[in-house]
Amino acid sequence: MSSAFPTYEIEKELHSADYQAVVGVDEVARGVLWGSVVEAAVYIPPENVPNLIGKVHDSKQMTPKKRDELSELIKENCF
Repeated sequence: MSSAFPTYEIEKELHSADYQAVVGVDEVARGVLWGSVVEAAVYIPPENVPNLIGKVHDSKQMTPKKRDELSELIKENCF
């Protein structure tokens, strides 16, 4: 069973294997056959990971207010 929140274990392994950057990519769409698709990529500097642990998870399970709050937190801590 997967964790409700990211653990960043994979990222830690990649950084210890000398990868310089690990970037997360996701998309959102209204439907498969029609509608717009929005894609995004986010880089979290390793020193900023503690600011996000336990706060970021599936946005579909969050209230709009919580998504807005996390949006600001992500903008402050990520590229």
